[in-house]
Amino acid sequence: MDGAAEDEKAVTLDRLSMAALGALAGFAAWALAERFDGTRFALFLIVFVIGAFAVFFALSGPARRLHAGLAAIALVLPASGLLVWASFRYEGVEEFLGSPQAITAFIAIVTLGTPFTAAALRRPGGWRDYAALFDLSWMIVVRYGLSWAFTGLFWLLLFLSDALLGIVGIGVIGDVIGIDPVPFALTGAVLGTALAVIHQYRSYVSPFLLLRLLRLLLPPVLAVVLIFLIALPVRGLSGLFGGLSAAGTLMAVAVAILTLVTSVVDRDESAAARSGFMLISARIAAALTPGLAALALIAVFLRVEQYGWTPDRVTAGLAALVLVLYGLAYLFAVLGGRRWARRLREANLWMALVVIGISALWLTPVLNAERISTESQIARYENGTIPAEDLPLYEMANDWGRAGKAGLAELAAMEGREDAAQLTQLIEKARSARYREEYRRDVTRADRPERLDRLAASLPIRPEGATLGRAALDGLDEYFVDRILQACDRSLPDGRPGCVLVRDAFFPNETDPQGILLLLEEDGSVTAQYVAFDSGQPRVRSLFDVEANVWPQVDREDLIRVLDGDFTVGPSSLRALTIGGKEIIPDN
Repeated sequence: MDGAAEDEKAVTLDRLSMAALGALAGFAAWALAERFDGTRFALFLIVFVIGAFAVFFALSGPARRLHAGLAAIALVLPASGLLVWASFRYEGVEEFLGSPQAITAFIAIVTLGTPFTAAALRRPGGWRDYAALFDLSWMIVVRYGLSWAFTGLFWLLLFLSDALLGIVGIGVIGDVIGIDPVPFALTGAVLGTALAVIHQYRSYVSPFLLLRLLRLLLPPVLAVVLIFLIALPVRGLSGLFGGLSAAGTLMAVAVAILTLVTSVVDRDESAAARSGFMLISARIAAALTPGLAALALIAVFLRVEQYGWTPDRVTAGLAALVLVLYGLAYLFAVLGGRRWARRLREANLWMALVVIGISALWLTPVLNAERISTESQIARYENGTIPAEDLPLYEMANDWGRAGKAGLAELAAMEGREDAAQLTQLIEKARSARYREEYRRDVTRADRPERLDRLAASLPIRPEGATLGRAALDGLDEYFVDRILQACDRSLPDGRPGCVLVRDAFFPNETDPQGILLLLEEDGSVTAQYVAFDSGQPRVRSLFDVEANVWPQVDREDLIRVLDGDFTVGPSSLRALTIGGKEIIPDN
């Protein structure tokens, strides 16, 4: 047998072995999911097996199969143990799986740890070789991306084939893939085959084109960021007060800049961009990153100042803090002179290790988001920042694990407070409610008169001197009362509430009290609706801008204008509210 035949046989065996291993991985995932009994041992098995196979397939190209398997076990085994350790924050595994942060931390450890493991397999100390880490990381992305795309195409063609044969009454394909483990095993087999083929033709497949395309995106993204930063002093920081959505947007843009700048500096000086314009763009973008990350951190802390810590806010705050550190490392790199790109690459390497370390700490008692959140909310109640009805009692009872339940016990044991009896009732309702809406409904039924009194007292009415009788609120359903109260509890930058009602006879023939209600929503947007306060069932209408002939986009500045009295109400075909160049009427 000649050398060419031997090579062809080796290639075929390699593909078949990867297909068999992929089928085994798919079958194992199906079997473990089917037999998952909610125990911590079952949790360990499923995350370890899926994680180990994922890392093995990523490593099996650059490294030999045996070495790849052992390295995958070495990486995923401790990460799986940490995840199981974190599950003890909750009484049951299913309750723990309802919180995505720990799973995200596990994925971060495994995903970021894989290139370091692959580089270490190449040579001793290889995990510190940035060029190798860069190449391996992007090659893993390309291999997995193309393999999953091929797997998706395979399934598309399989479904089309089944449909075609179904026309002539042959349903064999549908019958086979209808057997429970077959789709999982088949997906694994196709994915394994694709990974093998891509590795065999690795000289034709590289991240080169992807990285060059990413570089092209840096200048337009930088232009948008510069426009944002120039407009920020003019428009103010009010957009940061809207909630976590502003922080999420800022963090997403910061991550995008980090990725695009990394593509410009590439693996080393020989592969980096040569264009002076591109390099200057990368330096400017890198220098701006800490500013964006700092604004995101401010947005999170503004939210925390208003409502205290929750697990989501702890996650967002920590992510923003990591991006600030990333940004500062980039800033110091670009300010350091000619070797800025080299220092930036070093910053990428060490910050990746920092993220792995923080992710590992998240799975230990050191960073217990549920405990931090519970302590924060109890402290806010103890110092009088929030009343008992505003405590996240349902979340503490059902979503925040053992720390939340311990917090409820601590609250229930408090003595000498005027609202002790009310707090005890609320805690019992939180413990017995089957879902969040049931708890909110029970709570709002019990204190509806007080809530309506608070709504009447907190809802600003314009123009000055206009009033809305307390009786007009009686017909509002609990959802609407909740929406208005929550908006009024949100503060604008000047401390005023995020709600206002413009009282006027927009429909002259309407006998019930009426007006246009503007509310600041949780995501920072502003909604506006016409409301006729019928004591039986209020009538709500959307609005229409007759000047622009569109449904209006009302923003925070419009809300501030109305609170300032900077609006007019005058005739259109109906009476129209004019604010900021918009002429708004109730839509028919």
